[in-house]
Amino acid sequence: MSLSLIRTEIKTILSGVTGVGTKVHDYQRWAKTWEDYLSFFKSNGLIKGWEITRRSTPETQFTLNSNLRTHTMVVRGYYSVDDSAATEKVFQDIIEAIAAAFKANPTLNGQAFSSDPLQVDSVGLAMFGSVLCHICELRLLVQEEVQR
Repeated sequence: MSLSLIRTEIKTILSGVTGVGTKVHDYQRWAKTWEDYLSFFKSNGLIKGWEITRRSTPETQFTLNSNLRTHTMVVRGYYSVDDSAATEKVFQDIIEAIAAAFKANPTLNGQAFSSDPLQVDSVGLAMFGSVLCHICELRLLVQEEVQR
C-alpha cells in the first residue's frame, strides 16, 4: 500500500464509471494558457473531466507494529452545461454512480486497508474558461496501514 497505488486505483475505479469519460487525471492540472488548460478536460467539444489530489494525511498508531494513515483524497469534476439535454440530472447521476463504485470497493482492489463512503462536499455551477460547467468536489477518506 502507498499513496501512489491508492491514487492510481482511485483513477482506475473512477475511469470505469459510465459517463465519466476519458479525461481523468490523477493529479491537479495546470497550464500557462486557458486553451491548454481546457484541452486537459475537453472531449468531443465538451468539458467533461476529473482530477484527483490529496488534501491531507494524518497518521495514528494502529497496532503495536503499525500505524494507520488516513488520506483525504479529493476528486473534482467538470461537465459542460446543456439545459436542453438536462445535464444537471446527468451530472448528478454520474456522481451517484461514482459513489456506488467506491462503496462497492472499499479496499480499492486491495490497495487500501479500507475507505469510508464517498462524500459529496459540493455541487454547483462555475465558469470554466468561457464555458458554463457543472462542478463538484468529492471526498474519499482512504486508510493505509504502514509498518513502524
